[in-house]
Amino acid sequence: MSRNWKVRVIRYLWSGALVLTVLAMALPVGGCGEKRTKIIFAAETSLMETGLLERWIPMFEKNHPYSVEVVAMGSGEALNLARDGDCDLALTNI
Repeated sequence: MSRNWKVRVIRYLWSGALVLTVLAMALPVGGCGEKRTKIIFAAETSLMETGLLERWIPMFEKNHPYSVEVVAMGSGEALNLARDGDCDLALTNI
């Protein structure tokens, strides 16, 4: 195996672990007194293009009673959405 392949696998695993961790951290936030079943996740477009969310979100939804709605947009838009309280979770680069 080439070194580049190993680095890509390690990055993929770390990225997936980060996505699952961030989603798990959103569980206590989603709700605030009302019964909710959906988490709104504002993600940067480049994160969506990696395909990570398509692999990791179904694993999250299988183990938790929440569905995840991903809204893909630019970093600034996602941060504005989070600032305004219109999403439960935002993952961007700044």
